[in-house]
Amino acid sequence: MTPRRENQPGPVPEREILGRESIWSVQARLLAPYFSVFGLLVIIVTGLTFWREFANAPPGAYWVDTLLHGLRQSSGAMLWIAGSSLLGQEVYNMMYLITEKYMNKRYRAGRTEGRTEEREEWLAWLERREAAEREGREFTEPPPAGLPSKNGK
Repeated sequence: MTPRRENQPGPVPEREILGRESIWSVQARLLAPYFSVFGLLVIIVTGLTFWREFANAPPGAYWVDTLLHGLRQSSGAMLWIAGSSLLGQEVYNMMYLITEKYMNKRYRAGRTEGRTEEREEWLAWLERREAAEREGREFTEPPPAGLPSKNGK
């Protein structure tokens, strides 16, 4: 489906909704990490295949033949490498979203807990100040949170 202009009616293309790119449907924000992981895995698999081919090559074999045989052997793994790179990116994204949701929940709980503690400190300070006023004593204790005090008032 072709991209539409803002004033053009019609359905929105799926890639605009999901933010996906390429034939593998990789999320646009994960495209660079995907290709980095894919490239790294290709280098590792191809290197290991070449190492195996050269280590097992018969004596007197031409290095070009061994190299081409190694390329032929490693090319069969490319589909698996692409799939595992995509799976790795999706697992990473899922773990990121779960962690972010958990951290946001903990942040909100921490803020609520902090507000409750701060309120309790202020109420206790206010009670001590009022008790000092009732008893006619001078109250010089600074308020919680280090705000400047004018004899508690």
